[in-house]
Amino acid sequence: MNKIVYAAIATGILMASCQSKEEKSAQGAVDRYVIFVDSVNKAKYDKRKERWDFIEAEHKRKRNDAEAALPVFKAGKQEKQRKRINDRDAKYEGIKVSVKE
Repeated sequence: MNKIVYAAIATGILMASCQSKEEKSAQGAVDRYVIFVDSVNKAKYDKRKERWDFIEAEHKRKRNDAEAALPVFKAGKQEKQRKRINDRDAKYEGIKVSVKE
């Protein structure tokens, strides 16, 4: 009987640690997107203009990764991460307008 209880506890611990690994990976995807947009925002206009095709491609990839990571988060944290993504989307659109002018 004790062996069954210990096995159940061990299984629960393993499942919890797997979820936290998934969540850490998802957090990394969102963080990479946020950092990318912030770094593009800090770059000088000439550099952004010169490398815009690369920036657009990277933005699309990192944005898609961040979006794909959202379902991993629990409801409350998912909303917080969604807000971080949306805030950076708005910032990126402002950058995009300035480069396209």
